Amino acid sequence: MPACGFRILLATIVVARILGKVRYGELGMIQSTVGMFAVLGGYGLGLTATKHVAELRRTDPARAGRILGMSAIMALLIGGVMAIGLFLFSPWLAEHTINAPHLAGVLRIGALILLVNALNGAQTGALSGFEGFRAMARVNLLVGLTSFPILIGGAYFGGVTGAAWALAVNIGFTWLLSHIALRHEARKFHVPVTLTGWTCRMLLLSRVVTQYPALKPGPPSDFATARSIFLIAELRQMRPVWNRAA
Repeated sequence: MPACGFRILLATIVVARILGKVRYGELGMIQSTVGMFAVLGGYGLGLTATKHVAELRRTDPARAGRILGMSAIMALLIGGVMAIGLFLFSPWLAEHTINAPHLAGVLRIGALILLVNALNGAQTGALSGFEGFRAMARVNLLVGLTSFPILIGGAYFGGVTGAAWALAVNIGFTWLLSHIALRHEARKFHVPVTLTGWTCRMLLLSRVVTQYPALKPGPPSDFATARSIFLIAELRQMRPVWNRAA
C-alpha cells in the first residue's frame, strides 16, 4: 500500500509538470468543484450501509441484501440528480464561479465523476460493513497500479480535458473492482442483494418525512436524517407509521 500511494503521488507530480502551473490549477479547480457537489451527492450513504450491513449480515441476511439494494438505488437517484445539475449548470459555474468559461466542457466530465463517485461511496461503505478490508486493499492496489499510466497518458495527450477523462476512467475502474469485491463478500455471507419492493419503501420514506416535519428536505443533514429514518423503518417494519399516514 505505501508503494501504491507513492505511485499516485508520483503521477500527480508528473501530471503537474506536464500541464504546467496554469492548466494544473484549472484541473484543481475542476476537482474542487466536483468535490463540493460530491459532499451533497453522497448523503452519508456509505456510513448507513456500513452500519446496517455490519448489524444484519449474520442475523438477517435478507434485510441486509435489501439495504444493499436500496443504498445502490438511492446513490443512483441522488448522485444522478446532482450530476445532472452539474452538467446543466456547467457553463454558468465555469463563467461565474471559477471565472473560466473555457472549462465548461471539462466540468461536464466532472458530472460523470460525481455520479460514479456516489455509487462507489455506497459500495465502499457496504464493503466496510462486511469487514472486507482485504478486498478493499486489493482494489486500492490495482487502482494505484493502473492510475499512474492513465493519468500521465491523459494529461500528455489531452491536456486538462484528457486528465479529467483519466480521472473519470480511474473512478470507473474503482467502481467496477469494488462492485466485484462487494458481490464476492455478499456471497460469502449468503446475503442476496435485491431491489424488490424498493418503490414501496420509497413511498414509506415519503410518508415518514410527511409525518415528521423536522425531516422535510432542507440542509444535507436533514436529508441524511430522513434517509436514516427510512432505513430504520424498513428494518423494524414500522407498519403503524404507514397505517397512520394512510
